[in-house]
Amino acid sequence: MTDEKKEMMEVKIIASQDKTALVEAGTRRVFVPLKEVKDDMIAVDKFGAGLPASFEPSFIMPSGDDVIQALRRRNLWTARDITSNADLARAAVLEVFGDVFTQLFSRAQTEVKNG
Repeated sequence: MTDEKKEMMEVKIIASQDKTALVEAGTRRVFVPLKEVKDDMIAVDKFGAGLPASFEPSFIMPSGDDVIQALRRRNLWTARDITSNADLARAAVLEVFGDVFTQLFSRAQTEVKNG
């Protein structure tokens, strides 16, 4: 265990849901893990690593129907089919959501690079 003290800063919690908080410091709002905020304080590095509230990945989310169609193309029709063929089911989901991840990751990299 280190005795090193992290530099802390005050934030205002704007909203929270599940394990995520939208916090504000000055004119900047970011999403951070809720567990990182204690008594309206957060480590400066955790705030800096937060996902900006202005982060707007511009892509269309696939629907449940898209997943069902990908499963059907692999002849996966029932819950038993899916549990018996987990690799095929995983491939179906990746087919549908792989592009979403690629776009999300690319947008996140741009956001990090541009600060």
